[in-house]
This record gives sequence, structure tokens and C-alpha cells, in this order.
Amino acid sequence: MQPGYGMGPGYGASNSFGQGVPFGNGTQFGQNFGYGQHLGYGQHSGYVLGSGYGTASGSIPGMPAGQNFAPGANPASVSGGEAKMPDYSGAWKLGVRWVLSMQNGDGGWPAFEKNTNNKLLMLLPVQKAEYLLTDPSSADLTGRTLEFLCNYTSLPKSDPAVKNGVRWLVQNQKKDGSWYGRWGICYIYGTWAAVTGLRAAGIFPSEKVLARAAGWLKGIQNADGGWGESCLSDSAGKYVPLGASTLVDTAWAVDSLIALAGRGRPTEEINAGVVYLLENLGSVDWPEDYPKGQGMAGDFYNHYHSYRYIFPLLALAHYRAKFGE
Repeated sequence: MQPGYGMGPGYGASNSFGQGVPFGNGTQFGQNFGYGQHLGYGQHSGYVLGSGYGTASGSIPGMPAGQNFAPGANPASVSGGEAKMPDYSGAWKLGVRWVLSMQNGDGGWPAFEKNTNNKLLMLLPVQKAEYLLTDPSSADLTGRTLEFLCNYTSLPKSDPAVKNGVRWLVQNQKKDGSWYGRWGICYIYGTWAAVTGLRAAGIFPSEKVLARAAGWLKGIQNADGGWGESCLSDSAGKYVPLGASTLVDTAWAVDSLIALAGRGRPTEEINAGVVYLLENLGSVDWPEDYPKGQGMAGDFYNHYHSYRYIFPLLALAHYRAKFGE
């Protein structure tokens, strides 16, 4: 076992979350939206966003950014009597409406069920009840949802759903400038999701909430230019360094700093992180098998095999798009 794993039986599964409680329709969430179309773990799981990038609605082919809920006619239609691609606009509209319907009363987004964070449940004699019995808003899901709504639909940034999500993130930032990510490891991940969501919602990097986040990320960068976080962070309730850099942690941190940077030259921290990524993309050392997903603190972790490719690619693409290098 490598240092800092704190592993439980869930480690090693590429996607080991269980199914959500099967509901018959969307009325349990306070909205009569048929929500079975775009869920992460089966038709009736009630899952909003996974610990990965984006939403299921954002993965529908032919759905351009900037379209208001229903993108309309399919631009890929072929003339001359040939078959046309199906029109996904109805599914897109339904998926976006469902995501909006899942917003908690406190302004954030949960994973499975809406408005279930009842503190009375914590009084039950159940070990780790906070992971098993409640589904509170989290920085990772709230940030990812804001990024989707603001970058891939025409929902205005002044919409109450966006403003309430922003307010939740601002109110739940940690004193050191980070955010806790419920479904990943842990503070680097949560901070990445919150930062990219807030930037998409129009919050300027100069504002205190994002300036503090940038300072925290720069302060935990490793000497080799990378970043790395231990699974012990979730049990400790604070950032615990892994003692080694990983591609995924570095990509999350670099992508956050790119989102906060101006369009001039990249900062030293960004460049050092990019160099680390480029020099270690082919690494087969143990840090690249280290869990990046969390199910239950101290007991249940996930290793997503594709993360080491997806998130460095995302960060490098954003680097090139912003800085042209």
C-alpha cells in the first residue's frame, strides 16, 4: 500500500458507485419533470453530475453552446434526400430543465436527491451517517452545474438559479481559500470545480473569493511543478499532501489557474504545471493509480482509469486556447 491511501474495499473499481434508489417520476423532487433521460447510473438513479467533467446533457452530439435549452434544427442535416440525424432538442431541453429542478433550497446541487440534508438524521446511531443518510449540496456538483448552465445553455447569468449557486459557493469556501469536493479527492478537486463554475458565472478573478482560491493553489504546488493530494484529506477535514505529484491533481490545479489568468502570458505556476504534465504523460508510477474518486471517507475510493488522459488534455487545450502556445 502506498502512503496516504487510507483505502477501503472500493479502491480499484473504475466506477463503483451503487445504483440510486429507484423513483417512478420526478415528483419526489418537487417538480413534475420526467427525469429518466440523462442520468449517470441507470435510467432511474436520480444522479445529477458525476465526479467527472460535465453533464450528460452536455454530451449529446450536435448540441452547440449558447442555445437556450432547445438548440432547434439539427445543423448536421444532409440534403438530397439522404437520412437526417435525429433531432435531440427535446431531450436537451428536458435534461436542462431536470438539472435546474434538482437545485437544493440552499442554492447548491446534490448528487442523488433534492433537499435531503436533514440534520436530525445525524442523530441516528449509524456510522458515517453523513455519507449514507444525507445528500447535501457540494462544491463539486454545484461548480460543475454552474459551468454547464453558463457555458452550454443561454440561461442568463442573472437567473436566480445561477445567482443562488454562486452564493452557495461563496458561502461555503474554506478559510484557506479552498473548497471541499464530496465526490473526488478532495480539496484540489473541489476548488477546481468551484473556480471554473464561478468563472463561467461571471465572477472576476480579482474578486476576493477567487483571489483566495488562486493563492491557496499556488501555495500547495510541489517543487516539481505538480500537485498531489492524499485520500486522507476527506477524513482529516483539511488538505493533506500526498507527497508526490499526480497528473490528475496537476491538471485540476492548472486548469483552475488558467481560468483565473488573464490573456497575457501564463504565470510561472501555470507553466511549471504544464511542463510537469508534458513530461509525465507516459508515467506508469504508482501516483497515476492513486484514487481520485471518493464514495465514503476512509472506506470507499475509486480509481478512474481515464482521468489521467481526460483532465491533462482538458487543461492543455485550455492553455493553448487562452495563451496560443
